[in-house]
Amino acid sequence: MPGSIIKRKRQEANLSQQELADRLFISQSALSKIENREVALSVSLAIRIARELNCSFQDLLPSEVLIDNAHVLHSNSSDGESHGLHDTIKKEFEDLRAWLDKRLPPQTL
Repeated sequence: MPGSIIKRKRQEANLSQQELADRLFISQSALSKIENREVALSVSLAIRIARELNCSFQDLLPSEVLIDNAHVLHSNSSDGESHGLHDTIKKEFEDLRAWLDKRLPPQTL
């Protein structure tokens, strides 16, 4: 879950919510809502957060989210349709990660 990962990485960087929010040019309230999963996280903001936290975009999007969703899709299906959907989503997700890896290398200190 991106919100909890962002919170953990922010704390590891010894940043307060206000400090990170200021760097991102958003309100502390908006960052709090992201960390508490009250609002969706846009890709563009996730990229900016990753840069500020010196991590890769992919670090904010764990593969467990896709796997968990796949289990839900698979368990709700009486035919094989959702399994094929899972494979398609997984492939697209992997392609997106590979594309981002090429364009957003992890920053080093």
